[in-house]
This record gives sequence, C-alpha cells and structure tokens, in this order.
Amino acid sequence: MQPVIGITTLQGINPNGLPTVMLLQAYVLAIIQAGGVPVLIPSMLAERGWDVLYERLDGVLFSGGGDIAPGLFGGENHPRIDEVDPLRDSIEMSLLHAVVSDGKPFLGICRGIQTVNVGLGGTLYEHLGERFPRKVDHTYPGNMRTHLVHDVKVEEGTRLAEIVCEPTLKVNRLHHQGLKDVGY
Repeated sequence: MQPVIGITTLQGINPNGLPTVMLLQAYVLAIIQAGGVPVLIPSMLAERGWDVLYERLDGVLFSGGGDIAPGLFGGENHPRIDEVDPLRDSIEMSLLHAVVSDGKPFLGICRGIQTVNVGLGGTLYEHLGERFPRKVDHTYPGNMRTHLVHDVKVEEGTRLAEIVCEPTLKVNRLHHQGLKDVGY
C-alpha cells in the first residue's frame, strides 16, 4: 500500500487578487516519485480538520515558504522577516508535536527544518546575512533553486542515510534565516 504523505502549504494571492493555497510542484512530484500519495494540508484548516486528516497520514513533509513568527522562538522582529502566517505556524507546530509524539516519519525542508527546530525548542537567527556578513553569500549566479552551494552531512544510521546512501549531500541556499540553537 502506498504511504499517504501530508505536505504543509502556504497562503498567497493569485494574479487576479484571489486567495490561494500554494505549494511548489517539486514537493508533490518528489512524494509521487518516491511512491507516496501526496495530500496538501492547507494552513487555514481548523484543528477539527487537521486532526481528522492527520489520522490518515503515514508521514508529514514540512515544506518551505515564508518566515516563522519570531515570538515562537524568543526572537526579535527584523526588517527582512516577511510572509509570516500565524495560521501556518500554529498548524505546523501542532502537526510537529503530533508526529513526534506518535513516532510518525517527518521531514522538514527549508522553512520546514526551521519549523522542526523551533517546535522542538530551538531558536533561529533572524537574518543570517547580518549575523554572518562574510559567510552567507546569496549572490551566486544562475538559478538559486538548482545551484548547489554547500554540503550537508548525513548522520550515519538514520533513516535519511538509508534512503540516500550518501555521507554528504550538496544543497542550495535560499533562506535568510537559519538554525541558531538546535532543539531536541
């Protein structure tokens, strides 16, 4: 049986000014290519809805998107913080606590790993470029989504290590925030 994987989404506005539920297609395709059935989780879904949906999920993918509200990690407002969605913050924190409690598989990508870190008690740097002006360079040429700029070490013995069979992965870097204190 194919696993059903929930993917968190963001809210936006289409060119006609109408509200949308959005997600990069790459997330959906990745779940399909991995043999799963993707289900989108709209951030405005009330608790009565997400808990019904959650029971049917075999795992959750916390996707990328806007920034997490600084108040959730003891941070401070910064002019570069934008696209904060309190409804998304709320549902993702609830989903995270549920998957951790129930031992369901989950993965955080981009904003998603920041969500995981904050939800587990960690903190974020509000703006990496200001904190590390010589270390974080986002001016590299080409498509920022496909240009792989640094390595990430894959911890041995983890589920991810079993899946990718590589000790390191090359990744892009699009975010202006980053993990500060790692939560557990």
